[in-house]
Amino acid sequence: MLKFIISFIAASAILISVTGCNTTSKGGAAYTSDERGLHNYKVPDSTAKERLILYGGFGLLHGKAQPEFTKIWKAKNYQHQELRGRLERAAIKAIRSADLPISNYPVAVSNDDVLNILSDRTGKKHQWVKFEDIEKYFSRVYVLIVTAGLELHAVVPYRSREFKQYGHHFISGASAMLVELGGDLGGSRVILSTTALREIEERRTKQTLDPGELTAKFAIAYEKAAVAAIEDLHQLAQVRGLEAIDELSDRSMVTSVIIDDKVARDLFNFQSAKTDLSCRISTPCQLNSASCTQLASLIAHKSTEVLGRQGDIMLPPLRWAAWGGLAGEHTAVTLGLSRGIDVIEDTIKINVSDRSADKKVAGILNGVGHDDNEVKGTKKLFHRSHIASLRFCHYTTDPFDSDKVLLRQVGNSFNNGNNANQELRVIGELPNPPDVERAFKIMSIWNALESYK
Repeated sequence: MLKFIISFIAASAILISVTGCNTTSKGGAAYTSDERGLHNYKVPDSTAKERLILYGGFGLLHGKAQPEFTKIWKAKNYQHQELRGRLERAAIKAIRSADLPISNYPVAVSNDDVLNILSDRTGKKHQWVKFEDIEKYFSRVYVLIVTAGLELHAVVPYRSREFKQYGHHFISGASAMLVELGGDLGGSRVILSTTALREIEERRTKQTLDPGELTAKFAIAYEKAAVAAIEDLHQLAQVRGLEAIDELSDRSMVTSVIIDDKVARDLFNFQSAKTDLSCRISTPCQLNSASCTQLASLIAHKSTEVLGRQGDIMLPPLRWAAWGGLAGEHTAVTLGLSRGIDVIEDTIKINVSDRSADKKVAGILNGVGHDDNEVKGTKKLFHRSHIASLRFCHYTTDPFDSDKVLLRQVGNSFNNGNNANQELRVIGELPNPPDVERAFKIMSIWNALESYK
């Protein structure tokens, strides 16, 4: 059986929750590159001291699309509060462990952090944090936001000769975004972004789980994804340096998901469509097709992650407010900073237009299939290996005319052949139900993307 829960960012507010942690930072003193271990990167003091990074907490995108994350963040029972506390502590630990090489100050996580940094910046002690002081003493203010992205529970049946069991796959995703307040192009700019997905797999004899156990498993997956995204953001900032950050060049964005295979289109309820040679048009979903939007979401999120591993600066997959249809050019983020800052902005409008990216990417599913092999020593059983093949199309458009493709390059196909999802089947038995078949194919797609290099 297959159960998917996919998030999307609507062109409405994302509720940003704040940790409320009051742990004081490292005295607010200026940090040098060597103290942070960034021996290959030097931050000019005169420039770095004019920058401040605030931690904006976690973003809650959409309650219906992220029911388990919503439970963790909003429910008042003891279990959910414990899960939330664990998730917050893990994110803060990751942020404090390695400072972003954009400022000489560590990321301000608490009210005390901001006070200490202001005191160091101005040379006098501050009792209260006011945003006019931040505006006065810092030329650039960034907010580090972690948004929960993908929530997916896939259940696939496995069978041995003796008994049947179910593989429960819990996949959660998160994006760590460094957003500059204000900015140009009609909205705050995403300066840097990384996306990470993490999977937890457990074999059970039960096909369904208790609600509390389901929430707990997703909390672990979210924790791993959030920490990975934050750590990747630190590494990306160190590798690319301040120049790449300021110039906002060489950005990529996943703008399309194309299903170039009739079997996959029929299985996941995509509308039949000819392959667009420019790689700009995604294959549309049939009306109210959950399996179609779920598949597109997984491919877009995971493609963003794996291409980011190659060193590309990948903008988060925010542009699609609902999978299968593009949103407007801005996404609104509402901050709820409870650090004593009176006002930042009620809403930050993040520019998510494809014009924000120099390069566009289409994730293409070439096809799904299986390979059968008999089990030696028996005439009734055989192994079925589920395979998925994908590729990426990279293209560049004219900055003044997004319909004009200047360069197009299709990469080589890759698959999950070395990590095939295998099931034991009986000769002559009925085919898998569609939801079970989709579950096997989804995990094959996941494994293929996970192994991409």
